[in-house]
Amino acid sequence: MKRIGAVVFTGFQSVDMAAASCFEIGNFKVPAHACEIHVVSEAGGAVKSSMGTATHTIAFDPHTYEPIQWLHPFARSPPGLVHAQRPDRA
Repeated sequence: MKRIGAVVFTGFQSVDMAAASCFEIGNFKVPAHACEIHVVSEAGGAVKSSMGTATHTIAFDPHTYEPIQWLHPFARSPPGLVHAQRPDRA
């Protein structure tokens, strides 16, 4: 089973979470779940969206996830491990 990390940053837009539903629907179409979806952030814990609601996340570990789904690609992310792992920053 693949583990997919949906990475969010402070100020992400809630509509960006809709991208994760593609994997959720895919899991309904196969007999055994093909992937696990985790919402992750640099430090883990609550991350506030642009409308002020918080989403619970787990801390990002680059060795845990195969594909990474970057939510809100235009968000200003803090420097650090997640920032360095972004494909558009490489």
